[in-house]
Amino acid sequence: MKEHALPACKLDSPDDLRFRVLTAEDAATILSWQYAPPYDFYNHAGPSREAVADLLRPEYGYHAIQCAQGRMIGYFCVGADARVPGSKYDNSALDLGMGLDPSLIGRGLGRMCVAAILDHLKTRLTNQPVRATVAAWNQPALRLCHQAGFVDSAEFEGPAGMKFMVLQLNPDR
Repeated sequence: MKEHALPACKLDSPDDLRFRVLTAEDAATILSWQYAPPYDFYNHAGPSREAVADLLRPEYGYHAIQCAQGRMIGYFCVGADARVPGSKYDNSALDLGMGLDPSLIGRGLGRMCVAAILDHLKTRLTNQPVRATVAAWNQPALRLCHQAGFVDSAEFEGPAGMKFMVLQLNPDR
């Protein structure tokens, strides 16, 4: 796993984050990220032309998360690509997926990113309820969702028999 410093990257509050539509370079970077076990479940085979093109599909709503100084620290997507095969989703909520640069995992940036993303979605993109699907073994991600105001709404067996939790943002948040 490649280590990255955060030179000239101010990350004190959600206001320090910016979002922009993903570029091909961003997509290739994301597809090359390698997470340590057990998070290696999220690793991709690499930045093939097809995989990059998939992340750039407008209907998937991929955005880079960057610090005010321009460094990409993660991404989020909305819609069908945030859904996990094996569950019965409806269109009553906007599905949200998120990932951070693996070298930044465990530094407390997740909560800040989720808060900024939810604010961005609420003020700029939709008033729809927000839903997230998380692997049941990923306790840090589940804690992060719960702290952000998501509540458990369903569980299901996904690919390779893995258990997943579906969470919906509490409307009273």
